[in-house]
Amino acid sequence: MAGIDLGEVMSRSYRLLADNPIILVPFLIMGLIGAVTGVLFSFATMNVFMEFAEGATNPNFIPAAIMQLTAAVMLISVAMGIINTILSAGAVAMMYEAMKKGRTTLNTLSEGVVRGLIAFVASVLLWVLFVVLCLVGAVFVVILMALSPLLGGLAAVVVVISLIATLFIVLFMTAYIVPVSVRDKKGVGEILTRSYEFAMQNKINTFAAFIIIIIIGLFVSLPFSLFGASTYTSVKMGDTPGMMNVMKPSGIIVQGVGALIQSLLVGSYSATLFAVMYASGQAHTKKKKTARKKKR
Repeated sequence: MAGIDLGEVMSRSYRLLADNPIILVPFLIMGLIGAVTGVLFSFATMNVFMEFAEGATNPNFIPAAIMQLTAAVMLISVAMGIINTILSAGAVAMMYEAMKKGRTTLNTLSEGVVRGLIAFVASVLLWVLFVVLCLVGAVFVVILMALSPLLGGLAAVVVVISLIATLFIVLFMTAYIVPVSVRDKKGVGEILTRSYEFAMQNKINTFAAFIIIIIIGLFVSLPFSLFGASTYTSVKMGDTPGMMNVMKPSGIIVQGVGALIQSLLVGSYSATLFAVMYASGQAHTKKKKTARKKKR
């Protein structure tokens, strides 16, 4: 969409956070929850494999432990997804209030509960649709492979390229689901429609914003990742001659601190950037409509 200056959006996003540091509170909460959960889960995983390394002889020990850990990951992922979306929606509501009034308070954070739940449902539905497309594509390729290996091979290439393109569209849409939900206060269907339209109208800016966020994220997380990697140590696998690499507790804790800082700095700026970009796009559209009316 012509009229959106990414450099100006980035500058406005920074100024919005600098002038209203209270907006960082939801991201601090998200970071704390994520860091504590991640550290506890890492310790639990490490203990499972350490018990095996120390001589657990029950052949069902590891499979059962892996199943329990997998179930825990799924439950934690859903819970964290809901919490993070609600807090993100509350933060975006605070951003829009600050953009409108010049300041905001934590009272506005409560607005994120309903809008965040609706945004979460929209996000889940979007990813479910993508998974369905992947399954349909896989079935299509398998059927063609059975009929003709050549056609199946060509179909596989087309399907993979199509799914990669679709994945980018889905990622672009997810960037605007929360801003659309909070700002426009629409239902799931309308949120997905508006997110798609805006993402497609701003493909270049959205892609560039993603690249910038990824670079910032890598820069922030690199020291913590390097320290964590340096703490790996080899542990003997029970009575077997094999060895297993595990991270020391200090590395796990530092990784948790890194996750907290990542949420506080990168998460907050990312959410602000896309929220400001959507607001800028809507403001530009409104100006164009007003100009057209005046011409008439």
